[in-house]
Amino acid sequence: MNAPLGVLRDSELATLFVIATGATLVWFSLFPRLRPNIIALELAPTTTCVRKVVGAWTSRGLLGDAKRSVVIDLVWIPFYTAMLASAAVLAERAAAAAEISPPVVAMLVYVALTAGVLDYLENAGLWRLLTGHEAQPVPALTTLVSGLKWLAIFLVALEALATFAIHGVQELCAWIEAC
Repeated sequence: MNAPLGVLRDSELATLFVIATGATLVWFSLFPRLRPNIIALELAPTTTCVRKVVGAWTSRGLLGDAKRSVVIDLVWIPFYTAMLASAAVLAERAAAAAEISPPVVAMLVYVALTAGVLDYLENAGLWRLLTGHEAQPVPALTTLVSGLKWLAIFLVALEALATFAIHGVQELCAWIEAC
């Protein structure tokens, strides 16, 4: 396997997955509770939408919290990316063991890493929006990058879960037949 993390043993990948998942959950708890949520700004494609979201935070005295959210995300990105990438490699191995190795599974680790890169680009756009640079093309580009990031995360999570489920069912059936 030539994919990043592919040289790690299953036990090392599982350890990385558990640690990255724990760090992802703990760090996630540090994000400020914003209303509307920061995702509203990530997916605000027009200057009008940006002004509405940022205006809501400003009127509630939450603009500093929104900026803090972007900074916290800078540290959070490697945690969830490591979680997704390790799950992707484990899913690829499970698919090979189950003899269901579709080509998309082999690409999951790259999709996971791409999600992290897209999130950093998204944060650059969010920072610009939060510091008064709300004219186009910043909102549209930020929304595009954000949408691609969310799609990548969804694809990795869905494909990994589906692969693990198929492999688990095959293992269960084999165990039942052996009894």
